[in-house]
Amino acid sequence: MFKVDNKTFNSLNPTYNACVGDNGGFYMYAYVKGYKEAVEILLEKVLTERCSLDSLVYPIIYNARHYVELSLKASIDNLKYINLILGNKCDSIKTKTHQISHLWNIEKDLSSVEVCYKYVILKLEEFVLDYSDVDDSAETFRFPKDHNG
Repeated sequence: MFKVDNKTFNSLNPTYNACVGDNGGFYMYAYVKGYKEAVEILLEKVLTERCSLDSLVYPIIYNARHYVELSLKASIDNLKYINLILGNKCDSIKTKTHQISHLWNIEKDLSSVEVCYKYVILKLEEFVLDYSDVDDSAETFRFPKDHNG
């Protein structure tokens, strides 16, 4: 819970208090939905007002990339559950990474248990790999330089 005297993250006006952190629980769907909606709102602003493209391109693409990453992590959690029910061992699979390529490989591997997922994987692969190709480690759209300078 946020400290009462923390004016940045604690409003005394309940109208403006969102349920996050200790106050609202952890729901991956809320995170996924939030990043997706942020992209849509920013894109709508840029496209309708023809403004700020040069400065908003980074937050728009970073939020879109993060949406892809979180979507993969949520899907992997669901696929792990399905695999466990089917008797497949997958408890050693770790998703504590920002690497889209790694997450995508896990997604493809776990989804192989159901033939109908093959179509979805084929449809998404180019899109996901495009993000992986440009910003696999989640640095390109957050910082002007990577960890190596």
